Amino acid sequence: MKGKKAFLPALLFTAFVIAACGEGGGPGTKNPPVVSTFSATDLGWNSCTLVGVVTPNSKDANVWFEWGTISDLSTYSTAPIPSLDSGSGAQTVTAPVSGLNQGTTYYFRIAASNNKGTSQGDILSLVTKSKPLVSTEASTGVGVSSATFNGNVNPGGLNTDAWFEWGIDSGLTTSNTTPLQAAGSGSISLTVTYDQTGLNPATTYYYRISAANAAGVANGNILSFATSTPLPSMTTGSVTYAGMYVAVVEGLVNPNGYDSDAWFESGTDPNLSTFVTSTPIAVGAGTEYVSINQTLTNLSSDSTYYYRSAASNSEDTGVGDILNFSTLSSVVGTYWSKTFGGADHDSVGTIIPTADKGFFVVGFSYSTTHICWAIKLAESGDIQWQKAYSAGSPYSAQQTADGGFIIAGQKGIGQSSVLDVLKLDSSGNVSWYKLYGGGFEGARSVQQTSDGGYIVAGFTWTYAGSYNDMWVLKLSSDGTVEWEKSYNLDSTYNVAYSIQQTSDSGYIVAGHLQYTFGNAQVWVLKLTADGSVDWQKIYGTFNSEYAKKILQTGDGGYVVLVYNAQAINDRIWVLKLDSSGNIEWQKGYGGAGVGSIALTADAGFILAGSKKQDGTINYDAMAAKLASNGDIEWQKTYGGPASDGATSVEQIHDGGFVLAGYTQSFGAGGRDFWILRLKDDGSAPPFGDDASVTPTILHMFATNSDSVGVSSQATGQSSSVASTNTNATVQNQAP
Repeated sequence: MKGKKAFLPALLFTAFVIAACGEGGGPGTKNPPVVSTFSATDLGWNSCTLVGVVTPNSKDANVWFEWGTISDLSTYSTAPIPSLDSGSGAQTVTAPVSGLNQGTTYYFRIAASNNKGTSQGDILSLVTKSKPLVSTEASTGVGVSSATFNGNVNPGGLNTDAWFEWGIDSGLTTSNTTPLQAAGSGSISLTVTYDQTGLNPATTYYYRISAANAAGVANGNILSFATSTPLPSMTTGSVTYAGMYVAVVEGLVNPNGYDSDAWFESGTDPNLSTFVTSTPIAVGAGTEYVSINQTLTNLSSDSTYYYRSAASNSEDTGVGDILNFSTLSSVVGTYWSKTFGGADHDSVGTIIPTADKGFFVVGFSYSTTHICWAIKLAESGDIQWQKAYSAGSPYSAQQTADGGFIIAGQKGIGQSSVLDVLKLDSSGNVSWYKLYGGGFEGARSVQQTSDGGYIVAGFTWTYAGSYNDMWVLKLSSDGTVEWEKSYNLDSTYNVAYSIQQTSDSGYIVAGHLQYTFGNAQVWVLKLTADGSVDWQKIYGTFNSEYAKKILQTGDGGYVVLVYNAQAINDRIWVLKLDSSGNIEWQKGYGGAGVGSIALTADAGFILAGSKKQDGTINYDAMAAKLASNGDIEWQKTYGGPASDGATSVEQIHDGGFVLAGYTQSFGAGGRDFWILRLKDDGSAPPFGDDASVTPTILHMFATNSDSVGVSSQATGQSSSVASTNTNATVQNQAP
């Protein structure tokens, strides 16, 4: 036992020496190097640093790294370690590697050798960083002038900025860029968006996401979107007229640069969940608001209606706010018939509906002390005031903006006459009275202008180039002449019967030129604001046609009332012209005498005159309601056993009409003023018999003429005028 105990310590000592000195040797022998591969550092898109730990077990050991793209490193490159510390302890070694490909997986390990052998560490891997990974996504929130760009970005582990490129070039060879957005340095995909404004409507745009980091720039796929066409902008306007069965509504439409149609929607439902649509009208493709108005028909009386403007283009439909109006009640008393006069002849020249829903009547009187007779009536037809003036024969009148009245005519007879203009206040008192001309002049039409002055048309002999000339005078608010011009064609008698200021602040004038007695033609001149001729045309059949009135229509054209003096029972003619004076339609409406024409709220016309009674030599007053194309909607006659006629007509606030003229069948004697307030169907029981006249198609020609306006030195001379109160005999015929 003692010998065995002595053997064990000796064996342990031998093992220790072997372990310390190396296999197979005594003191001073070494082992191969001991190595361990560690994760790479300083990882970039084309470089990194390889890391390992080596115990060289010899001062002359060699150490290197093996690396490559094959996972078992069956082929590889080497990265040597330049130097190694002497000694046998463990040492950390590194080797920088460059020239790598971005976004690529590499495998590597440490290796070392000494005189006892070679050792290799475990194979590890790394992935180099790369350019951003990007993808363009569908845009959202696309509107008329804006859209949201969308895309995804993976920074690839490097600090990355992203942006969008956009434009109308499908290849984006020229493009705009959005501001840079920091996308960080992560390695997961991030969503990037940008709200782009200021785009053009109805335009196709192309866009893509782009991003950049140290590894380079990446561009996404190109996508596209189209901005919307802007809807028309709508404003529902007021009701300009509401009768028992029709109403006129207005609104504003801005097409916003795209062809649009507009209309009105109306009904009795406050929310317009059900409605009636008016006929669409084209409003063009402008960028400014344009005014529209339409007539709503087939309404019920005494009812509340709701309406709104609407418009559409190729994209969609827009609507305005909902407003409402009420139609009038259908009540007895909306018509009446009255005569005003004395024992002698009296005849209405003009009747005007006034702002207080009453009427102003002016005409010729031989029953009063003076020829110019004016009467102001209430809505009921009752007289508010009546006066006669020592002015000339009154041919035209209008209510003025101050509530007063302007009257123009001819004072005197033949070559001893002058053109006169009389301004009254609202009570019929004379504000001023002036005479114009020096020998043979007269006015046939007057209108207040938008600047508060007046435009007067008639004729002049004194300032004529030859024979009579058309004469147009622009007056200030106190009657001072601002400019005046005469217009003539050689060897003709020229008279202007009607003038109106037009929507462009110019004027439209209608009258006639006459070569020989009985051979007259209609002459229409469009003037600029200073009286220069814009265009002029002659219309006729080489017979005897005289223009009595001209009005600008809602479509920018004109309607002309013509008197054919040579016809027997077809003397009332109407011409519809476009804005350049070209004939759109022309029709004859029978009749023996021409009175007047007025525009109606439904874009049609109301016509007044006289018609020969069947089987007698007498005449009845006549009225006819025309559609916008000249077709007759209704026609009626008014009269008694003697001769009666209508000289003036207007539509009034309730949708009915006021008809004025003269009567020999009723009244105080001779001829009296005769005024009828008509229902909207033309009736005023017991008056208003249905008449039957079929319109005839006319064949008037239109030719250009070449007159120029010539200025003269005419001035207005203030004059005194007497006014006296009168006491007309009033008789009621209806109801």
